[in-house]
Amino acid sequence: MSHPVNDQIVDNAIDTVANMDDARVVANLVDRGVVINEYLDGDTLRDMLTDMVCDDLMARPGPHG
Repeated sequence: MSHPVNDQIVDNAIDTVANMDDARVVANLVDRGVVINEYLDGDTLRDMLTDMVCDDLMARPGPHG
């Protein structure tokens, strides 16, 4: 069952990555220690980064701790 706050966090992660150009997506993944190879296409890289950004946002403490 989804929760409105979690849905908003997922939407924010998707929007954050969608607003990046390809070079910034790759740079962000490299900064996170992801090894990029020629078999990964742009959509796969964006999906990977979206998952990571979502995890980062979900890990942030809320206003109640």
